[in-house]
Amino acid sequence: MRRPASLSLTSLREIGSIAVLGIIALGLLGFAQLADEVFEQETHAFDIAALTFLRLPQDTSTPIGPAWLFNAMTGASASSSSPPSAPAPCSAIS
Repeated sequence: MRRPASLSLTSLREIGSIAVLGIIALGLLGFAQLADEVFEQETHAFDIAALTFLRLPQDTSTPIGPAWLFNAMTGASASSSSPPSAPAPCSAIS
């Protein structure tokens, strides 16, 4: 009488590795498609909808949310928009 085939630890690792690689590949494909849409400037309607959703309908100059969130997002956006004016000095440890 034959025993039912069971997955060994090695085959489970192989399946896990293949699944992870598949997820990474799908993520890269999705990013590439999104980058293509942005490059072709076809995301304007979505951008406007997302930005107006985060504002008060009667006054679009006022963002929704607490002041600290607005300040944090402004700081994060400003820090990544331009490189620093001078590179940080590097010193060698002797």
